Amino acid sequence: MLIRSIPQTHPLKLSMKSASLAAHFLAVGVMSFVYGCAHILPHQQLTHTLDYLQPPKITQSQIQDTLMVYRFRLAPSVDAYALVVRRSNGTERQLGKHRWSENPADMITDLIQRDITGAGPFSRTIGQYSDDQYRYALEGKVLELRGVEENKKIFAVLEVKVTLTDFEAPFGGKKLLLDKSYKVRMPCTDDKPRTIVQALGKGTQEFSALLLRDINKTMNQPTSGGTRKVQIWPAIARAAVQFTA
Repeated sequence: MLIRSIPQTHPLKLSMKSASLAAHFLAVGVMSFVYGCAHILPHQQLTHTLDYLQPPKITQSQIQDTLMVYRFRLAPSVDAYALVVRRSNGTERQLGKHRWSENPADMITDLIQRDITGAGPFSRTIGQYSDDQYRYALEGKVLELRGVEENKKIFAVLEVKVTLTDFEAPFGGKKLLLDKSYKVRMPCTDDKPRTIVQALGKGTQEFSALLLRDINKTMNQPTSGGTRKVQIWPAIARAAVQFTA
């Protein structure tokens, strides 16, 4: 009976082969990870928020009436989801990677309500979903919110139409107290999306200061029942002058 011997593999060769296979799979894994990151990172979404420092709070109330700030609306031409830049040739580019954290009209509404609450002439300022009674109502519509490229320069442009209504105006008195459009252009130091968003935030701050100035001026105008006792506070007046200078 013949017995055939089974060849044995040298332990050193086996360990070298295993190490080679492990190095191969490790290299493949690293390459796959790098390749995957290269394709995922460019498509990650970045969210942006409009914000700025709150103006100084005014504790003295001048009018014992309540103002309701309705939620501002967006014009159909304004993108509610992502930052848009208009090129010099007139075409628009949506930066889908740079999205708004929420509806930009809601962000502007919250900022305006915050500023009026702290520095406005009304004893109370409430939001649209409040059940409290009110006399005055502020409404707004965002007509433009984007970056604009002109002559190799970038500007952040914000345009808002605002109305202020007195629902308890005396008979024959003026019910629509304010009906005005505000357009603000802020220069940008570069064309980076974050820079444009920051400039839009500054533009919202300027719009807020101008609106507060006009509200105080409007409430000072004589009416059939007399003059409303409202003063333009120096801090707001100075802010408005700085923005318009």
